[in-house]
Formats: sequence, structure tokens, C-alpha cells
Amino acid sequence: MYQESEIFNLVLGVISLIFFAGFGTRRLSIPRSLLIAYGCLLLSYLFTVVEGFIAPDAFNLLEHLAVAVAGVVFAYGCLHISRKQSSEGNGTS
Repeated sequence: MYQESEIFNLVLGVISLIFFAGFGTRRLSIPRSLLIAYGCLLLSYLFTVVEGFIAPDAFNLLEHLAVAVAGVVFAYGCLHISRKQSSEGNGTS
């Protein structure tokens, strides 16, 4: 069975994604890779809720795979931001 905190995390995550997808890419210049990673985390929240109802082993595996993919994509996004800032910093004195 699911827990209320799992549903709350999913709802809060979806609301945050709507905010960041709508405003973040334009005004906050958030790279797309970070939004994709956040989407993977939301998938893991969804899989957590679904595993309480059907196929717990399969959705548990999917949950952990989604978190692993999110970690790799977050690392790529951070590396991208770091390289972008270092290349911009070298041109100015």
C-alpha cells in the first residue's frame, strides 16, 4: 500500500516541475538536462506510488533505475554548467 508522504512528494514535484519548466528555462536559464533529470526523479516518485498497487518488484526496479538515470543526468548538467562558466570566465579579466 502507498503512504501519504509518497503522494505528497509526487504532487509537490509535479507542481515544481510546472513552475521550473514554465519559468526556469527562460528567466533562470536552467539547462534542459537538469529539467530532464528532475523529470526522472518525478518518474521515480510515480513508480513508488504505483508499486503500492501493482507489480511491486517491477516498479521498485523502475524506481531505482529512474533515480540512477537522474543522478547521471544531474552530473552531466552540473559538468555542463561548470564548463560553460569556466569558458566564460577565461575570456574576461
